[in-house]
Amino acid sequence: MHGRDGLTTGAGRLLRGTATGTATGLLAVFAHASAGGALPEWPAVAGPVLAISTVTTGLARVRLRPTALLTLLAVGQLAVHAVLTLGAAHGHTPDTTAMTLAHLIATAVVFAGLTGAERALFALLGMLVARRPYGRAPLPVVGPVWTPCPPPPQRRPLRHVVYRRIRGRRGPPAPTVRPHAITV
Repeated sequence: MHGRDGLTTGAGRLLRGTATGTATGLLAVFAHASAGGALPEWPAVAGPVLAISTVTTGLARVRLRPTALLTLLAVGQLAVHAVLTLGAAHGHTPDTTAMTLAHLIATAVVFAGLTGAERALFALLGMLVARRPYGRAPLPVVGPVWTPCPPPPQRRPLRHVVYRRIRGRRGPPAPTVRPHAITV
């Protein structure tokens, strides 16, 4: 279901985009921390989550295909990992294999949750739209109905019609006589 439905515009779009960005960002932070990565202060953690939420809200104007959604989530995980690694001041380096595995698992969890939720939301909205009656009932008339209409055409006497046809306006104009200008 594409187009102008309730999940690709307005509050539905904002909800879908924010949920995608928040889930991606927070699970990336959780995966990073669970694999032994150090976390910077909370503003540095909130920044990537907010940035991903903004990008995904912009992309939520359409229903993404699974491959596009998976790519978006993987890029989000990588971006959050890069920000967290650069922002954290720690002395030891975490295990790269554990970190990669944690981010892959986080991507898979977010992908499974979001595809299931979107499938359910779009199906539910489709059912609700299908049950909605076609069109809207006309509003009841609560007062006198006034509609502007042109005035009825004037009825002309028959002689006007006859004279118009008999006395045509063809020929030279009649001479005008001025009473004061007569000279002999």
